Amino acid sequence: MSPFRSRLALAVSRSFPLALLTIQCTAVPPRGAGVERTYQGLTLAEWQAIPYFGHGHLSEGTGNITFERDVERAIEALREFARESRPALEQLRGLGWDLDEDVREEADAALVHLAHSAAPNQELAWEALMGLVGTDDALVSAAAVGQLVNELDDEEVDWEPLGPRREEELARCVEGLLFEPGDEEFEIALEGIAVLSARSAEHERRFAAALARDPGSLRAPDAADELNELAWDFVEPDLSAPRCKALALEAARVAVALAPEVPNYWDTLAIAHWRLGNRTEALAASRRAVEAAGRLDSRQRERIEANLELFGQDASWTDAPPETPR
Repeated sequence: MSPFRSRLALAVSRSFPLALLTIQCTAVPPRGAGVERTYQGLTLAEWQAIPYFGHGHLSEGTGNITFERDVERAIEALREFARESRPALEQLRGLGWDLDEDVREEADAALVHLAHSAAPNQELAWEALMGLVGTDDALVSAAAVGQLVNELDDEEVDWEPLGPRREEELARCVEGLLFEPGDEEFEIALEGIAVLSARSAEHERRFAAALARDPGSLRAPDAADELNELAWDFVEPDLSAPRCKALALEAARVAVALAPEVPNYWDTLAIAHWRLGNRTEALAASRRAVEAAGRLDSRQRERIEANLELFGQDASWTDAPPETPR
């Protein structure tokens, strides 16, 4: 599918649900050297002939296929051919620019899979994927970053194929997405920040500094709420082992700077200070949270007031130096 498909076609494609294909493959004779490869009974050219929207039937030399909004299965086929076929790989890369978000994400996920495989075209898949990650088109970049970060957010994933150079490029692109105007790009940026910061203190310092430079340049409408959620996920009181406390503190500070009238943001900032052992700052932020909590329902207000009581009575404040991390 061309990346320049019309918006009318885009609207039509979205009117169909994603559905699996019904495939009835004819018996395929054994293939010797030089015989064209097939996937589920169809050659690459036959898969490429199937539209990405609508419905119908295709019957050619090696198989029969009935299709209806077959994006998932068609890209699955391209992924398998792309293990060795450069044209299939190039088509996947092109689909990373598609106007349809579903198509972009499916194509990017296929490239991520190939990049982490032992396929002959593994390195070419990395080149294609990182080209999408590093593009100036924020929507295209965000889709690719989101799929790659989703793969890396797994304790068992091997980071070695990514390598230091590509990891640095990913971190740079994640930082850039922070300052895009869309909420989706901002949310993906924060997902990348969480994954990369958990990997190294250097990444954590980098992203904390990026947030601190100019909070006013964060243009996503939901930036304050998303930053508060990120900070809370790192330091909430129920966590026995808080993570990335310095980054959480900066995220909470920026959330408060963007929306100082929201009591929950002040409460998160207080907890971030508490986790770092900053007694004076924790108490001050908690008092601001209580002051702003008059508009909240009683249950939320009681929780914020309970935190202030905790910070004021916590005996460990007197047993440890002021900056002792909690």
